[in-house]
Amino acid sequence: VDAFRVHNEVVYVEIEGKHYAIDNVRQVQPGSHDTRYLAELAQGLIGRRAGFVDDDGTKVEGLVTAVENDNGAIKLSIAGRKIDFERITRIGAAG
Repeated sequence: VDAFRVHNEVVYVEIEGKHYAIDNVRQVQPGSHDTRYLAELAQGLIGRRAGFVDDDGTKVEGLVTAVENDNGAIKLSIAGRKIDFERITRIGAAG
């Protein structure tokens, strides 16, 4: 979303130069090569403690050491492993 505006009490979002009524928008995701989004995300997460549940149900926690975009899927490096962002169960203060 590049911008938004309100006209006659209807909210419109601008995406790649086109305007859409917000009621027609179901989902907006950053582009798979949106480096600004990735840089902002990395800046907010690197050095923080994050936790996730391993495949065997074990809770794992560690410092986020890297953030990457793997074909549109955001992954965090934690405890030497690349973890899908959706698997993160907690993010705490910087270590």
